[in-house]
Amino acid sequence: PSAAAIHDLVRGIPQGIYVARGYAATANLALPATVFRALGGFDAARFSGGDADFCRRAGGAGHGIRLVEGACVAHPARADWAAIAAKARRVKGGQIASGSRVRRLAWSLRTLVPPFRESLAYLARPHPWRHRLVAVVIRFRLWGVELAETARLLAGGRPERR
Repeated sequence: PSAAAIHDLVRGIPQGIYVARGYAATANLALPATVFRALGGFDAARFSGGDADFCRRAGGAGHGIRLVEGACVAHPARADWAAIAAKARRVKGGQIASGSRVRRLAWSLRTLVPPFRESLAYLARPHPWRHRLVAVVIRFRLWGVELAETARLLAGGRPERR
């Protein structure tokens, strides 16, 4: 696999962490269509983070979010650098362009912190050492993309869409 695909495979979709925070990644989200429609679906104005926003609205309306441990969802890994860099820019745009001023400031400041914690988590994952090291290198490269995107957005740039 490519370095980008290795990064996606090692990172995975940390659904357990997401559920503990009150949301689920769209790739792993299952719910009745009636609930989806009643809550107005995803916010089309969001560039990224629509799944978290939707799940928090669902939770606020009394619909619990829970993890089904045995569920297995196939999600293709991103194949190249352009794809994972675009994803990083889109996520950063969703973080900085949405929410309260305090929340946007917090995301901006958080971006300045090097991804050491994530890198340590990658090194602890059950993948070949070479894959773990590739994932760490890619994560640090993505941090550079995030820093540049944060600067661009704070200078008045518009967030990317898919």
